[in-house]
Order: sequence, then structure tokens, then C-alpha cells
Amino acid sequence: MAKKAVHDALDLVNAMQRRLYEFLLFFHGVFYEVAGALVLSAFCG
Repeated sequence: MAKKAVHDALDLVNAMQRRLYEFLLFFHGVFYEVAGALVLSAFCG
């Protein structure tokens, strides 16, 4: 019983970490696109 609870908790943590990692990757990509656009408009504008 206790073992299953620990296993479930670890599964939950793994899922949360994966989701956080995907979110960070997505945010990173968006940030670079926005920053790149701002830099380009600053230099070329």
C-alpha cells in the first residue's frame, strides 16, 4: 500500500517535471522570437 502511494507520487512528480520542462522550452522559444523581433526592429527601424 505504502509502496504504491510512493510510486504514484513519483509518477505525479515526473509528469509535473515533464510539463514544466515543456512549458520552459515553449517559453524559451517565444522569448527568443519576441526578443529577436524587437532587436531587428530596433536595428532596422
